Amino acid sequence: MPLDHTPIRYPVNQKCKNCAKEFIARRQDVNRGFGIFCSIKCSSTGRRYPESKRPLVKCDRCGVVYRRAKIICQSKSGLNFCSRTCKDLAQRLVENFPSIRPPHFGAADGMYAYRNSCRDRLTNCEACGYDKVPGILVVHHKDRNRRNNSQENLSVLCPNCHQEDHFLARDGAYHR
Repeated sequence: MPLDHTPIRYPVNQKCKNCAKEFIARRQDVNRGFGIFCSIKCSSTGRRYPESKRPLVKCDRCGVVYRRAKIICQSKSGLNFCSRTCKDLAQRLVENFPSIRPPHFGAADGMYAYRNSCRDRLTNCEACGYDKVPGILVVHHKDRNRRNNSQENLSVLCPNCHQEDHFLARDGAYHR
C-alpha cells in the first residue's frame, strides 16, 4: 500500500523521545499526548520498562534467574515462573507447589469428588432405573443446595429424569 502523501493540516516539529530525531507530527496528536515518537519502532522500544527498573527474580520451578516483564506483577500464590510451561509443570507437582494446585485437579477431596463417589455407588438412575449408558448419569442435589454434598442429599439420575425433576419443581432453568 503506498504511503499517504497528503499534507498535514497543522504540523508541529517534534523531537523523538527515544532517538531524538526531528519529525513532523499533527498538532491534535501532540495535544492529546501522542506524537512523541518518530516511528513504530521507536514507540515500541521507548515505551518498555527500562532494563534497570525490571526486578531480577528466580523461577521457583527451574531456578533460572530472569528479569520480570512488569515492575508490579505479583501472582496470587507469590511464586514466580519464567514461562507458562514452567507454571503448568509446577501446577502438576502436588508435593512441591501445593499453593497453586486447584482443588479439583485430581484430588480425592476436591470440589466435585462427590460426583465420583455417587457414580461408583450407583450405576443406574434412581427414578427410572436407566442403566444402558452409565456415563451420562448425573448427580442431583435433592435439597437444591450445591454445597451440601452429603450422601443422603445426593441421587443419581439420568438426564431426562433430572430435567423433569427441575421442571416440575419450577427451579433451575425453569423458574419464573
